[in-house]
Parts: sequence; C-alpha cells; structure tokens
Amino acid sequence: MSATKRPEVIIDRPDLTILDTRQMEWEVFAGLEGARIKVLSRDEEGEPSVFLVWLPPGRLISDLPHRHYHRTVREYGFTISGELPHWEYENAEQRDGDLIVFREGYYMDRAPGSLHGLEPGPTSPVGCVVLMWRTGRGTWVDEPTFNEETVEVPYT
Repeated sequence: MSATKRPEVIIDRPDLTILDTRQMEWEVFAGLEGARIKVLSRDEEGEPSVFLVWLPPGRLISDLPHRHYHRTVREYGFTISGELPHWEYENAEQRDGDLIVFREGYYMDRAPGSLHGLEPGPTSPVGCVVLMWRTGRGTWVDEPTFNEETVEVPYT
C-alpha cells in the first residue's frame, strides 16, 4: 500500500474497485440538509450514482405536505438499518398517501413517474441507512438539477 492510498481503498483500477465502507468517513450530503453520504460510485460527470446515505431522526423537510415524481431517473434503494416513514401515491388525485415505513431489509425500485413524498405524521425516531443507486441525478431536494428532474405535484 502506498503512503497516499486512502484506507478504505482495497483495489482501485480501471476494471475493478473494492472499497471497505467501514473505513470511509460520512460526508455532508448536498442532496439533503442533515444527511450524510458515503459515495461508492460516481457517474461520468462525477456525481454520486451509488452511495450509502444516512438520514437523521426526525423530520427531513419542514414544508409539508410535499410530493413529487422524477421525470427520467430510476431509483433503487435497500434499507440497511433504521426506519424511514414515506408516503406513496397511485396518482395525483390520491390526497392521503399510503404510509410505508421503510425498515431493515426493504428494497425499493422506483420507476420514473412514481409519485411519492412526505406528509405530516410519523417521523423516524432513529434515522436510517440506505444503499441507493440511480440512473441519473436531481432526485434529492438540494441537488442542483432537482428542479429539472423532479416535478412537484400540488395537492388538489
């Protein structure tokens, strides 16, 4: 191992990357205030495409209710620990969403156009860690491309 090699890097070459995520530091996540991230893979422009995200306990955003869908990006998530209350909607006419509390072992495959959000109600008492991967960016509230990729859907 060279003196400049980061401790989390086991192998990093053009055909293979192996990381020890236990050795990685949690970094501030520009996608959501208060969240932390460990980037495992980046897209061609250097943006996170596969990452561990830690979401803190409590309310994630203050302006509720909030719901939206993504125009082109498909998202995948596997909950590793904790819990995350989240609301899912079949369509824009559904005023009260279906509450899903993501828990350890839950897997999500969200296609573009899938309407989801947050409502007043339960919050996570412990936060959660989720392995996320996606086909593009702009799916998190504070990302620079959020307004182009994410369509907010008002309540009727």
